[in-house]
Amino acid sequence: MQELQDRKRAERTGSADLATPGFGGDVLSNQLGPGVPLMTTNATGLNNVVSDTPVSQTELNLQSQGMSMVFDPTGGQSKPRNNSSESKASSSAGAAAQQAAAKEAAADQVAIVDTSTKELCKSFIQRPFTKNGVVQCQITRHKSFMFNSFPTYECYLKDGMRFVMAARKRKKTKGAYYIISTSNSDISRHDDNFVGKVRSNVLGTNFSFSDSGIGADDLEKGEVSGSGDIRKEVGFLTYESNVLGAKGPRKMTCSLPKLGADGTPALFTGGASGNDSIEAAMSEEAPSGRKPETVQLHNRAPKWSERVAAYTLDFKGRVTMASVKNFQLVADNDNDCVLLQFGKVGVDDFTMDFRAPLSPIQAFAICLSSLDNKWACE
Repeated sequence: MQELQDRKRAERTGSADLATPGFGGDVLSNQLGPGVPLMTTNATGLNNVVSDTPVSQTELNLQSQGMSMVFDPTGGQSKPRNNSSESKASSSAGAAAQQAAAKEAAADQVAIVDTSTKELCKSFIQRPFTKNGVVQCQITRHKSFMFNSFPTYECYLKDGMRFVMAARKRKKTKGAYYIISTSNSDISRHDDNFVGKVRSNVLGTNFSFSDSGIGADDLEKGEVSGSGDIRKEVGFLTYESNVLGAKGPRKMTCSLPKLGADGTPALFTGGASGNDSIEAAMSEEAPSGRKPETVQLHNRAPKWSERVAAYTLDFKGRVTMASVKNFQLVADNDNDCVLLQFGKVGVDDFTMDFRAPLSPIQAFAICLSSLDNKWACE
């Protein structure tokens, strides 16, 4: 009984299973792990104890497994325990991952845009964007009273909801015809606020984008408006027709003038017969030899989700409502970098986020083509 009480008292005070060294170089193999000596014997037969302080059985058990009572994050070494090649590979992989994450975070930052004056705003609209970051915009739709056939769209910078440009659909035209202006009160082709236009064919499968310059057809009619310069095409977009009515996401391909070393886009004027147009450059039947002067974008293919029973895309929280008009545009050689994304966030509100090398008027024109009704695609 006394022995049992002594053992319990020793356990409470932390002195249980203390290994007490004996003489003659004995090893307490019944209390230690295999191969763990408690003491050594020198030539004189005196015991040289490994430690001056008593060692508990728990600590000895940990030592037998190569562990210590004190946690050391470095493992008792200044370098990792694995070999040098594995260490270098893991460190280089970790550094590459950190650099990629930092680069992606910097690319997704909101870009700062200066539109304090009318000249700066117009220059921002027409020139390709060259700064880092994403330009976040919001498009608001104002429906007309005639079955929403001729709506007006206003584009704002998300930062402070600063007005940038507006578009109005014209009446009495064969296909869709939008006028883009820096004024939201008087949208016309016959003033200095006119910056571009969007036109489509009757089926709504092809859309051409141009600036406010004078075209060959205007010169023949004697109509001089806009900037007075020769009209330049800024893009051409094609929607894959869906005449059978099968439901599914749209398929779109956009061609833009390629930027030169000085940041100037290739010049496409269209011409009276359309031979100098982007559409002609992309045509396989009558190639003009100018296809290398263009850049092709396509919409990122959405994935089918069994959970929501619909096609889905990751808009990183910038799109909140499902719509067939939602899309993301990427380059043909890079499917990871989204150059333009557009989506619905309200009944008449949409987000438009774009980055270099797109210009605001190109991004807005592409979004207008998505908003327009297409008889051959829906």
